[in-house]
Amino acid sequence: GYAAYLRNEVKIPGADVPLNGGAAWQRLLAEVEVAMRLAHPPPEELANIMVAAVRAGGTGVHGHTRWEDVSSKLMLSIAFDPLLRRIRYIAARVIWVLQNQKAAVSEWMSLLSEGPAARIYSPLFAQHLTVLRASPIVRELVFGAYDEAVAFVGEQVLKNLAGTLTAACINPEIMLRPRTQPDLESGKPKAAPQIAPEMPAS
Repeated sequence: GYAAYLRNEVKIPGADVPLNGGAAWQRLLAEVEVAMRLAHPPPEELANIMVAAVRAGGTGVHGHTRWEDVSSKLMLSIAFDPLLRRIRYIAARVIWVLQNQKAAVSEWMSLLSEGPAARIYSPLFAQHLTVLRASPIVRELVFGAYDEAVAFVGEQVLKNLAGTLTAACINPEIMLRPRTQPDLESGKPKAAPQIAPEMPAS
């Protein structure tokens, strides 16, 4: 399954282990990166990318179409939809992770009534947990407000990522990073570019 792939192939720590808090969030970030790297256009569109590039060229109002304009058209027509589906998946995963923190937070609050932690944190945590467990109405209101706040956060995540994706597709040269891995040989002198020999005139 997906958890086995993340554990065995990608080597994400704790891929199939129940986590919460910061550990769950770090695992989510790693999973999100994997999901984005696995996003790709359909094979038939990749096979016809040269044809699509030719169709996106031609002459426009301001003269011949530049490569920047062609790349923007290709990004919008080929890459936008697969990446948008991944972005929606990311927003849904963020919502799911945050919603499932309710149980973890409740368990953490139950441990604050006794032991060393009782002297560090406010005694109101344990009192509030007692009210939540004793009153179904209070629990429904609090958890409902929490879920509404999480849904709002997920909506903002989706909106921001979709806006960034649109901007990247419109102007990929500026928005997209030239590389995703650090240059380990940055101090090494670069070789001079080779110039192709001129062809003799016939």
